[in-house]
Amino acid sequence: MISPTLTWIVGAFKKKKGFKQVPPYPHSQAFTSIERTTETYRLNSNGLIEELAIDVPRQDWDINKGKVSDYPCISLRQNAFNYILRTEKFDKNDWVKFGGAVTSNKHTAPDGSQNADVFEVNGSVHSLKYIEQDVDIKVNNTKAYFSVWVRDGGGVVGNPGTGFFTLSIWDNVNSNDLTYVTYDIINGVVVDSDGNGPKPENIMIKEYLNKWFRVGFMCDVPNGSSGDYKMRLYAAVNNPQTASFPTYLQATNIGQQIQYWGANNTKTQYALPYIHSDSAFEEVGEDVFYSDSLTDYINSPTGLWFIHVKMASLENFLKNSSANISLSSGNTNDSITFNFKSSNPNFSMNINVDGISQAFFQGDLDFSNEIKLAVYYKQNYVELFYNGKSIYTDSTFDTFASMVLNKITNDDGGGSDKFEEGDIYQYRFYDVRTLQGAKIKQLQKQLTQ
Repeated sequence: MISPTLTWIVGAFKKKKGFKQVPPYPHSQAFTSIERTTETYRLNSNGLIEELAIDVPRQDWDINKGKVSDYPCISLRQNAFNYILRTEKFDKNDWVKFGGAVTSNKHTAPDGSQNADVFEVNGSVHSLKYIEQDVDIKVNNTKAYFSVWVRDGGGVVGNPGTGFFTLSIWDNVNSNDLTYVTYDIINGVVVDSDGNGPKPENIMIKEYLNKWFRVGFMCDVPNGSSGDYKMRLYAAVNNPQTASFPTYLQATNIGQQIQYWGANNTKTQYALPYIHSDSAFEEVGEDVFYSDSLTDYINSPTGLWFIHVKMASLENFLKNSSANISLSSGNTNDSITFNFKSSNPNFSMNINVDGISQAFFQGDLDFSNEIKLAVYYKQNYVELFYNGKSIYTDSTFDTFASMVLNKITNDDGGGSDKFEEGDIYQYRFYDVRTLQGAKIKQLQKQLTQ
């Protein structure tokens, strides 16, 4: 990765406050304000699921193949419910067992505590082994995302796992699997997916520490009564390459084990940060992010402004139809603004210099995936990269000259200076005056891939 001078990045947090990370904090006394009325969870820098208190910003680290990322994101969410009970207590009666038994608090869980549950297969071979819970009527006739952490085996010699796991939404009326996905939980890949109803969407398998995998998918749950559909966790899944579905779900060895932790069901298009629940459905309040004036001057005539976001909303709805993220001089006369909208075109980049505006519009940003944008600007030139590709250039751009861009604004379109529709992984501003044009393009491409 090319490393020019990194002037500003959001990164350091305390209760209700967020500080810039480069140059070393607390060089500036200016701050952003992050507020939330409930507790919540995040993935911390050690790769563990961690509970956060009220008003503590959700500074999340991502994880890929068991390796924690080098930088956090500011994870901003609207309020959301988890419609699964006993998310860590699979031994309770809310989870109905078939063909096996659950032992609670057996092994180290993704949160680092000794509270992972083990399901051990018993009874006869060549039969189904699973646990399940009713899908609440509140998520019938709507799209919902189902997820759970699983780990192969029980860590006991002589009681291995099978290396595979199937998550299913069971149609209790028609006695078949409405939607299912089968995962290889050794190598971290999807090996089969289908069903007798809606196909699974946004399939996820993500490896955490100690060979834990979070798996999940979005399912369009048809209309029905509570109990018509069930979230089912199959426990004795054999190699799908040796048999067809559902034959490979039948147990071939008694004593096989699998570990479970952290089941969630939310009305979102992808898995939210973990939401814990016990005997009642749990709600997590929205994160409200406000910005204050920043006193650190960014070199304004030439620079590269990078933003990495992901929208959480299920139907691409942005509050008041738009959400703006901008770098500005404190007013709209001098600014670079990224505008995300629910209607077409769903994205625009607006550059204002001395009150004169230039804009670029695009109608096909995919809000179901991460969005990485990097705009490079100088006198008579501006170029925007989106997810690794150059999508806009302008050779008539009039630069900011001596204007100072020193304010980051997050505006939901309603004038209340907040952005609350997903994860803001990073803001970065680079001073690229020492780089040649080809190196700048390379930096834009690397940042946005």
